[in-house]
Amino acid sequence: MNADGDDDREYPFPEFCTVSCNFCKEQFFACSLCKYPRPREEYRPPMWKHRFERGATCTLCEAESHLHCQQCGHEIGEEKLRCHECGKLKVRKEYSASMWHNKSSADRTIVCLECEAQTPTVKCDICNTSKPVEAFPASALRHAKTRTTRCYDCSHPPCMFLPQCPTCTQCRSTTCKDPRCREAPETVPSEHLPASVEDVKNFACERCEYVRCIVRQHDGTVCGKERRRQAKAQGRRNETAYRCGDCQTWLLSQQSLQEAAAPSRRQ
Repeated sequence: MNADGDDDREYPFPEFCTVSCNFCKEQFFACSLCKYPRPREEYRPPMWKHRFERGATCTLCEAESHLHCQQCGHEIGEEKLRCHECGKLKVRKEYSASMWHNKSSADRTIVCLECEAQTPTVKCDICNTSKPVEAFPASALRHAKTRTTRCYDCSHPPCMFLPQCPTCTQCRSTTCKDPRCREAPETVPSEHLPASVEDVKNFACERCEYVRCIVRQHDGTVCGKERRRQAKAQGRRNETAYRCGDCQTWLLSQQSLQEAAAPSRRQ
């Protein structure tokens, strides 16, 4: 309230506060690029914290200018991923293409290019991927020159029905109940060992095999619907793959569409 009885707060900020008052120093700061006083919410916390020592750039100007961090040199806002080996957050170009592509896989060890170069690696003969020695059973490393070398994921793949499957994702035992399990997976019996990447992709654990629907949709997801309780034992006994009623109907409809489209393609 001024001497004339008018409320100064009705005026726009630049007109009202020509000399920063204590309130404005705490709540606003002029962006180093656009020069406009911005509220605290429009700055990243580190920017706001050190605004008086080194100035600050609002988030809008950061996004428009593609500013780079003074510490690491990378573009601000660029997605980063933590390397499981060195523990540092690194950007996409610091990982191999396959490593970045599979970054969302829960059972994948993420290693940056720098650590890959420093860490001894072995190439798996099944997935054709070079992985750290820790990703292989000791027996596979001992007999690497005389036998097919398999990483843990190709010696005992995770169940294709995850996350619906309740089997332990670490040791992959159907009986493990430890949420903090750190045991290595045991190699499956030789008759069940996958021979290709496709076999690894379609591997089902003992609990889910012949019990869950194996049909894959167009997006690659597996149906995973379970048989009726009374039919589970029979399915395992007969070792017959399961396709639920809904998926059978969907498969038939897809087949009909393909057959209907075939004559038009020939024309």
